[in-house]
Amino acid sequence: MATRSPDARGSRLADGRHVRLTPVTPADRDELAEALRRADVDTLFQRFCGAAPPVTPALLTYLTDLDHVRRCAIVARDSTNRGVAIARYEATGEPGAAEVAVVVGPPWRRVGLAQYDLAERLHAASGNVSITREEVSRWERGKRIPGPYWRAWLGRVLDTPQQELEQAAAIARRTRKRR
Repeated sequence: MATRSPDARGSRLADGRHVRLTPVTPADRDELAEALRRADVDTLFQRFCGAAPPVTPALLTYLTDLDHVRRCAIVARDSTNRGVAIARYEATGEPGAAEVAVVVGPPWRRVGLAQYDLAERLHAASGNVSITREEVSRWERGKRIPGPYWRAWLGRVLDTPQQELEQAAAIARRTRKRR
């Protein structure tokens, strides 16, 4: 399968700090291992739904050897090139579904890092100024489901087949009806 990676992108956050987004690669193994060792207990519990697994060469290979199609991870780097957040997804067996995890270092939380970047990318691609970090947050929290217009732009920006986004929206609608 062909490997494709996003280009490094810079973003200015709501608090004025800047980050650069880059794909995770095997060269990130040592930094990731150190981040796992330093992470606070709450972060590890939230990420792994319990205690973190032991940091082994096999785990580091699994977390950094990605195809950036079905398994992808992006790291946000600060102005010193230190990783401050990581977002990853892995496709599941269910069409249009993926497991998603985002970990943000404590000093970088609550500034809308991932939401801001996606909103900026959608604005740049569509030219539509109505998309905001807050709207992306509503999608993430399940308060709203992106309509057909934004699903089309999400497909372009995230390089995701439209059919997968339509299936994900249908699953989200069914899930909301059960609540």
